[in-house]
Amino acid sequence: MRAAREAGLTQIPAIVRDIGESEALDLALFENTQREDLNPYEYAQATLELISRRMGWPLEDVPARVRLIERQQEEHPEEAAQLRALFAEIGRGTLTNFVKQGLRVLKLSAYLLDELQRGALEYTKVLAISGAPAEHHRELLRAALEEGLSVSGIHARRAKLLGGQGAMSPTPQQVARLIQKTSFDKLEAPPPRASGAAAAAGRTIASGQSRQGQAGPFLS
Repeated sequence: MRAAREAGLTQIPAIVRDIGESEALDLALFENTQREDLNPYEYAQATLELISRRMGWPLEDVPARVRLIERQQEEHPEEAAQLRALFAEIGRGTLTNFVKQGLRVLKLSAYLLDELQRGALEYTKVLAISGAPAEHHRELLRAALEEGLSVSGIHARRAKLLGGQGAMSPTPQQVARLIQKTSFDKLEAPPPRASGAAAAAGRTIASGQSRQGQAGPFLS
């Protein structure tokens, strides 16, 4: 309605129906997840509240239960299916993406969260900073804001602060591609080792050839 008024509209197409208080709360929570102006923290909070309502879980238990079900979907097929359907309805990512990215915002330090909420720093950069030990967060935040570091620049600065120990490890996909590029057919097996009398004979022949080669320069 507010958007219609701001647009100067006096009439809008609408479906009017009577709903109960509980359903009205569900609709309000769902509409919160659809707002385009939500920052990642607000989206995570709105999504957790919606999951709490739909699944009947206490709000404080939702993050842990969502992580568990995402990790063990075969052991919790019904709940996993409900959550996947809910994220498909929201239309802003998947259950797995929410667990791996969306829930990380809940663990951000207060000053990183503040920069995120006021729009000073993109979420991907905030996550890159949060991956470093806490004692380096402020230095990385300062560098990101004042020097305009990219995500890769933040990772490089993080590695420098850690003396090279913070360099990003290759992902499983990168390792798999490297293995696929390796042609094991080109690897040659070492020659079989000679044993016993054959090895001794070989050493005798080699010794004789060496002595003949050494005498060569003194022959007329």
